[in-house]
Amino acid sequence: MRLTDPLFHIAGHEFSGRDLILIGGGLFLLSKSLLKYITVSKEEKAVQRRPVPGLVFGVVLQIMVLDVGLLFGFCDHSHWPVWTICP
Repeated sequence: MRLTDPLFHIAGHEFSGRDLILIGGGLFLLSKSLLKYITVSKEEKAVQRRPVPGLVFGVVLQIMVLDVGLLFGFCDHSHWPVWTICP
């Protein structure tokens, strides 16, 4: 018997040992991430954080520099993919 051999049928679908392992692993990862999200959100509600004013400006500045670099040709077509907007 192999993991890919069908073990049982439900509603016209075959389920093998491999399918059960993948379903179990997926459910485990979903439950683990959901529990982590719940505990982190409870901890963040208890601690009120003040936003860092320079952080948003820094992110916007980086995006602007990258956009300007792509639009005005700071790229070489031999190294960049075809989808770039270089003139």
